[in-house]
Amino acid sequence: MYSYGEDFDLCQVEVQWWGESGMSLARAKDKLPEITESLSPPRPSVIYLDVAGNDLDRRGDNSPSYIAQEVLCLATSMLEQGVSLVIISAVLPRSQPKYTKDSQVFNARATEFNSFMKDTLVQHEATRHVAGRYKRPGIWWWVHQKLTDSPPLCADGIHLSDLPGNKHLYRSIRLALFEAEKWLNPIEGE
Repeated sequence: MYSYGEDFDLCQVEVQWWGESGMSLARAKDKLPEITESLSPPRPSVIYLDVAGNDLDRRGDNSPSYIAQEVLCLATSMLEQGVSLVIISAVLPRSQPKYTKDSQVFNARATEFNSFMKDTLVQHEATRHVAGRYKRPGIWWWVHQKLTDSPPLCADGIHLSDLPGNKHLYRSIRLALFEAEKWLNPIEGE
């Protein structure tokens, strides 16, 4: 089994985890004060968001672009509460969605969501494209390079397999945090 360090083996970064299985955006927005208060120091410098998959799966009346706008509102609220950077993760495909039941429908919705997020962040004049990641001050769009098209999934068709799925995800999140640390604390002359 691959060994995952809870702090991503980054010396200069303190990592704190918070999450709930099956969480929706509406619930995350309601819990935002509790989430940011539970993390220390007074406010985290960086929040990495892996959200929207459950909302896209539940479908309802919400379009992928509406869900994307809600994610951006959540990220903006986090910035307003003193967070320096919010990294939003691309939604990965699923082979057996829980509610939608049709993987093609879910994956089309995920693709539309991901495209909307990318296009919205790229339109921002201060965005720069670096190795498949779209960065602008305050909000970054993060695409997991080795997981985007057909990630290795567990039997449930939703969650990543330990190897190589979670290993690739771990390394991608680690890179995101490493890049965030460099962005927050630039070395003179770079």
